[in-house]
Amino acid sequence: MKKKLPVENMDNWTNESLDQELGKLLGDTELINYSASWALLMPVSIKYGAFVTPMAWEDSPKKYRAVHIALDNNGCMTGYGGRYESDDNDPARCLIMTLIKILKKNGSYSQ
Repeated sequence: MKKKLPVENMDNWTNESLDQELGKLLGDTELINYSASWALLMPVSIKYGAFVTPMAWEDSPKKYRAVHIALDNNGCMTGYGGRYESDDNDPARCLIMTLIKILKKNGSYSQ
């Protein structure tokens, strides 16, 4: 039986707290400001399968949603549900929250 990932509410975390947690999970030795640098955030997002989309029709007060996609056991790209989704008005925060969830679930720390 698979262990369920608790959905952690990070909406009230500061950008610095999110950056610090992501850096810890990636094995960074110093604080990196991922939330202010797309050049740093995008390679990590691509590596772990997180992407962000604008929310036009969804019933949410937030503007953006980040989700997780990865290959399934059959080699097909699959979107993984609400456990990895993060909604926010800042697309970088969405990606960081989703990356934190992915890394905590998969134990995929720095490689």
